[in-house]
Amino acid sequence: MTKIKRILKKSNPASLVVTCMLMFALFFIAHINLDYYGDDYVFRDLLEENGFIKTLSIRWKTWTSRLIIESVLLLVTQNIWIWKIINSFMLLLLVIAISKLLFVNITVGKLTITFLIVHLYPFNDMYSAGWMATTINYLWPLTLMSIAFIPLQKIKTDDGSFQKKSLLLYTICAIASTNNEQVTFITLIVGFLSFGYILFTRKTKNFYPLILCIIGLISVLIICICPGNQARTSTDISIYSPHWNIMHFYDKMFIAIQTTSAVLLKNTYILVIALSLLFTIGLYRKKITIDSIILFSFFAALLLIRFICNIMGTIILPLFAYQPSETNLYYPLVPSILLFLLHSTVLFSYPFLIWKIIGKDSIPIIIIILIGIASRILVGFSPTFIASGNRTMIFYYFALLFSILYMINLIIKHKKTNSLTLMQSIKHKIHH
Repeated sequence: MTKIKRILKKSNPASLVVTCMLMFALFFIAHINLDYYGDDYVFRDLLEENGFIKTLSIRWKTWTSRLIIESVLLLVTQNIWIWKIINSFMLLLLVIAISKLLFVNITVGKLTITFLIVHLYPFNDMYSAGWMATTINYLWPLTLMSIAFIPLQKIKTDDGSFQKKSLLLYTICAIASTNNEQVTFITLIVGFLSFGYILFTRKTKNFYPLILCIIGLISVLIICICPGNQARTSTDISIYSPHWNIMHFYDKMFIAIQTTSAVLLKNTYILVIALSLLFTIGLYRKKITIDSIILFSFFAALLLIRFICNIMGTIILPLFAYQPSETNLYYPLVPSILLFLLHSTVLFSYPFLIWKIIGKDSIPIIIIILIGIASRILVGFSPTFIASGNRTMIFYYFALLFSILYMINLIIKHKKTNSLTLMQSIKHKIHH
């Protein structure tokens, strides 16, 4: 046991390299049996049929502004083993980037914890449009965005000096990641908030957030002028939601919130782990108040209902279903306003509980969670979200996983503090 603890505490380059190599090997082993599916075949054949430039031109005019993503997709889908290697490496980079964002000093133990928590994400969502098509469109931008945000971790202390190579790397990652619309939204919000913090506090000369803002604004412009985005919207409306244009704002807002909440409740283990950790922190900090107990009970009741749903199926599930009509949404058992409040409570109670129990130190984590929620709700205002399915939840999921890692770190720090206090108390008694 002592040897294991020593290994986990190691932070020297050799130990970290060996750990990363082992993680890469495990990721790669998980990819071995994965094969072409869905859009993977489409992109593999498009290159041969139309050529590289013509294919991108057609896609720009008829379907999407994601030219960077689709350029990579056209090339990588020609050989699935290339994708397996690169995707394994992207997952490893994601683990490293999350660790860099959260922990001051990376150790073997912290990397291992991050590696394990990342596996809470339901990776089957990356299968929906084809393994290659979905991961390159969503997982890779998430990884590159995480890398691009690393300089923001030291925004309170950094003097703004960057090595040119580092600045170039982060900027390239930011440009590539914002080819995904959700990442564009996240980058804009994070960039503006960070830049606002710099202007307000005047504690640093770090103007990297301004670069993120500019990249985000350019990406928004590209999204708006792309004829393919409008064409795809029209196609998705005709196929998936013919009444979309006459639906009210409230209907679209409800669909966005309801589907986000329903998907979250489907993967109850993430909520159970997050709430259990938060409750543990609340106990040792003595911050479990009446309103906290009410919200914890609310989540416990929902998780119980979800368990019953798994057994009873259609008897309970209509409570969480929506059916679009020409001008509004109607619900067979419960008025829509009650369901709207229910699902809104599911989404926003968790960050509220974090605030109540952890306090102002948790503000960055709360902002990350709220941005994750907003990134998914934003998709709900487009008819394309129906075709996209659960894969658009990835950014919200990882915001939740980040909060889980944050709370694990708090608990570890609390145990270390208690151990030090105990040791000091023992030494004091011995001397006296």
